[in-house]
Amino acid sequence: MTPNPTVNDSSAPRLRLWLWRGSLVLLTGFLFWQIVLQGLATQGMTEVAKGDLTAAQRVLRFRPQHPEALYVEASVQMPNAPDQAQAQLRTAFSQDPTRGMVLLSLAELALAREDTSTADALAEQAVTLQPVKAAVLRRAAMYWLSRGQVVRGLQLLSQALLAREEANQDVLDTFLKLAEDPVGRVALAPLAQEFPSWWPDFFARVAQRATDLDTVRFLYGLRALAPQHPLTLPERQAYMRRLLKDGQIAEAYLTWIAGLTERERREMGLLHNGGFELPLGTGGFDWRWTPLRQVTANTAATLGVSGERALHLVFRNHEGNFQHLRQSLFLDPGTYRLSGKIRADSLATQGGLRWTISCLQPSGSILGHGERFLGSEKWRDFALDFAVPDQCQLQEIRLESASSRPHEQRVTGEIWFDSLAIRRTSGLSAAAKADERVRGRDSDAAETTLPSPDQDQGTEAVETQAPDRVVQ
Repeated sequence: MTPNPTVNDSSAPRLRLWLWRGSLVLLTGFLFWQIVLQGLATQGMTEVAKGDLTAAQRVLRFRPQHPEALYVEASVQMPNAPDQAQAQLRTAFSQDPTRGMVLLSLAELALAREDTSTADALAEQAVTLQPVKAAVLRRAAMYWLSRGQVVRGLQLLSQALLAREEANQDVLDTFLKLAEDPVGRVALAPLAQEFPSWWPDFFARVAQRATDLDTVRFLYGLRALAPQHPLTLPERQAYMRRLLKDGQIAEAYLTWIAGLTERERREMGLLHNGGFELPLGTGGFDWRWTPLRQVTANTAATLGVSGERALHLVFRNHEGNFQHLRQSLFLDPGTYRLSGKIRADSLATQGGLRWTISCLQPSGSILGHGERFLGSEKWRDFALDFAVPDQCQLQEIRLESASSRPHEQRVTGEIWFDSLAIRRTSGLSAAAKADERVRGRDSDAAETTLPSPDQDQGTEAVETQAPDRVVQ
């Protein structure tokens, strides 16, 4: 019987179709199973991340080559079964040769075997593989610190801070402890020279928290020896704040002077920048302005000024006690006169504004109150005589509300100041002596009289001293 070619030709495509469908089903099943396994592995590693290290064993039952599970299991085995841990780590690295933490674990095992050359090479290779991975950098830093390589360890800690500063703030505390160690602090010299971006925050922390001022002095001195990265204004300010806190007034003053530009030095005097030819400063022994939403303060040109600019304050329905413009002073004991020029433009307020000189160290004593300014007037001169006692090491001048009563502190309008200066005098005037005696009596009374809740302590006691000249 002759075969029918038509039947054979039609069955072959159907066979190929069934084979293709079968292969597709098998492939789909395989992929589905892989997805299930991957999901189980992901779930298991999530449990590991939550602290259940035994979940890594469950992952390895159905994914024996899972690199992360092998690394976790090896970490558990390292103290008691180092050989088994090493085999697991090598398998993990073969599956994922980009994991620096695996190499660091191998480095620690090699170091335990006293194979230091292999251990050091593995530690360096880990950093090369993941140079911006903060966790790898931190662990590598701990490795080198354990090897006694302090400079290398600190460099890696610095890199970890740069890689993820918000998650490594505790490293700054580590650096602080090292800075307070007279022997260990020398290791910070390379970092001070490099001046990484985290250094200003670190130095501010040291200046605030260090138990010994010498620690702050040492780090500040290291930075002063870095010509490629000169000392910054925040560093100087942090250092001066610490010096002032510790009563080192002269050193703080000299530190401030050292940071002045040539132009700023030309405006020096017992009162700095009294002509307001320079912008308002930010700290030290310069003008400090605390911004207010209802008040603007700047230096500007106007008619009648001695130089090119004057201080200009604009009040827009300001309420509350105003004392937001001030300058620290470093005056020797003796008598002085504050003088200057003032112009008021529709300064509507019941209480007015005035200049006050006070003692900051020791704090609490008022050395002099100036007259009140309010209303409108053209440029005119004003003066205030005051005395600095022997025990007063640091002083302050500030522009403030002349009254402590809230309804009298409301201010709207403008005021200008120019040519402010402090000069030493041979003695107090009769009016200034009378004012001083009144302040002394009021101060004694204040010690036995509690102020009312709406009083501003330290200003109300002298509000009714020598009569003020009210300008309207």
